[in-house]
Amino acid sequence: MSDQLTARDLIEGQHLKVSEIELLGKRAYIRELSFDAQASLADLSDGGPGDAKYILALSLCDEHGDLLFADVEDGAMALGAIKAEDLLASFSLVSELNGLDVEEQVKN
Repeated sequence: MSDQLTARDLIEGQHLKVSEIELLGKRAYIRELSFDAQASLADLSDGGPGDAKYILALSLCDEHGDLLFADVEDGAMALGAIKAEDLLASFSLVSELNGLDVEEQVKN
């Protein structure tokens, strides 16, 4: 294992921390938001409570850190259909992992 940074390190996203959570009674994984994911939130979000599903869609991944949803809009639509309690509990964990201000997100 080399400690020299390569383009492959950046492309594979292995540098993003992955955490295990429970969602809908099943094991799921979330990863830190990449810079591009955070930047895309400006285009996807309206600053309202519905932003939680976009943030979660940009964070849900497999155990290797590969995103579950290739299309964020499709992911947000799927996540919008689950119970609010489950979505908000997962969103809270994503927020904690990324250092997001949950109270500010909910307030807006």
